[in-house]
Amino acid sequence: MASAAAVIAARRRIIAANATEISVHRVELVPSGGGRSKVESDLGPFTVRIYSTGKRPPAQPETVAGAQELDRYWGMMADETADLAAGQHVTDEFDADLLGHFRIQSVHAERVAGELVGYDAQLERIS
Repeated sequence: MASAAAVIAARRRIIAANATEISVHRVELVPSGGGRSKVESDLGPFTVRIYSTGKRPPAQPETVAGAQELDRYWGMMADETADLAAGQHVTDEFDADLLGHFRIQSVHAERVAGELVGYDAQLERIS
């Protein structure tokens, strides 16, 4: 079985082979009084690898303001130093050069022998 240090080094080599630098804009809804307050923050920069996970056409759900084009067939690999989140009360979005604007849909922490070695995320490209 590979050690955590070996997996971290391998993930960093994979990311470096096609790296993109991103800065994440986070919006969190935090408990405040009897409700929730919106807290915004900017994180990064982080070096990640963004990749397409399929060749399907984008879905076009209706919104109040009109139609927004969403392309849900993207993924991202990040090392163990990244600060990424997704969930009911947190939204992370970022711009990637030449690729567009993305929202993180889900994040999975990768661990080896209990040690964090990186993150894998599912993305949604927003046009």
